[in-house]
Amino acid sequence: MYVAGCGSKTIEVKKATPDNRYHKTDMVISSGSNLLVKGSPLSTYILQEELSLWTLHGMAYAPDSQSLFIIDADDNIIKIAPDGTPLFTIRSHGKGPGEFTWAYSIKVRNRNLYIYDTKQQKISVYSLDGRFIRDIIPEVIGFSSFEVTPDGKIIVPNFFPSVHRGALFIILNQEGKKIGQFGNNTIIQDALEASGRIRKSSLTLSKNGYLALSLTISGNCYIYDIHQQRLLHQFSIQGGPEYVKHEKLEEERAGYPHRISDVAVTSTGHVIVGFGGRFKDDISIAMMFDEEGRFMGRIFRNKQLKYPPDEMVLINDTTLWMFSTPTELLFKTHLQPMYKNIKKLAEQSNNLDK
Repeated sequence: MYVAGCGSKTIEVKKATPDNRYHKTDMVISSGSNLLVKGSPLSTYILQEELSLWTLHGMAYAPDSQSLFIIDADDNIIKIAPDGTPLFTIRSHGKGPGEFTWAYSIKVRNRNLYIYDTKQQKISVYSLDGRFIRDIIPEVIGFSSFEVTPDGKIIVPNFFPSVHRGALFIILNQEGKKIGQFGNNTIIQDALEASGRIRKSSLTLSKNGYLALSLTISGNCYIYDIHQQRLLHQFSIQGGPEYVKHEKLEEERAGYPHRISDVAVTSTGHVIVGFGGRFKDDISIAMMFDEEGRFMGRIFRNKQLKYPPDEMVLINDTTLWMFSTPTELLFKTHLQPMYKNIKKLAEQSNNLDK
């Protein structure tokens, strides 16, 4: 535990990393209907429209209509009804208004669709029925993720200590003009240095105002209170048997590893991090941390999903959409307790968390 500065205040920051024990709060995902199964309405539509869903660049959930937006590998945005029926596709390639050269992430916020083009460094706003509204050209440069608050402010991370007085987050209005900043980016510099200063990140804002900044390569995550603009805690996926085995595999591979696949934040501040691997006799696909940054346990695979999800979005605290590239799965699932008989598990393993 150490003390971190945050404006004129200091707070204690708790650290927690995955351990080598089973936990009573471990979860498992339930099976669901794969929307990409051969012959489904979505897979048929993909073939007819010559779309590419071997991987996704982003995924977002629209709560009012319960529909799903996804960005395919060719930067097309597809809207899908709750039953998996494709509704329409936004095809807008180029460098003009509302056009994309690399649509990297997507958010449904305030009944609008926000699409970030990482190459053009702009955010395009569309209505939920696919109508282009405007482009937002931020004054800042070099950001890799974004969020939108309920009152329409745009938040982007700043990784450069020499600009914006070292603030970690920059606040923009809907015109892209800077209107504020908060946080201190010295807190992330060690993690960036350890990962070759690759600034790949994701930014996730929960309904209750928990802002999660995750660094994909280092596996660090920082949780802020958006209302008070202060750091609540930080944690890392480093440690635990999955991470150790992951590091050994990375030694034989070129380039930088892709560790955290995606992050979701519940209404209570619990954070679900897409990362996992072999754990004893099981396979984990995600890690869970509580509202104080303590490691809660793991989410284990089922027979359907064998790898950590590349994309996931929460519908509610126990229901979420998941996408997996290796097996081309896109389905809705529920989180369920892994162990219905804690006593029996304890007999099988003496290291169950009490």
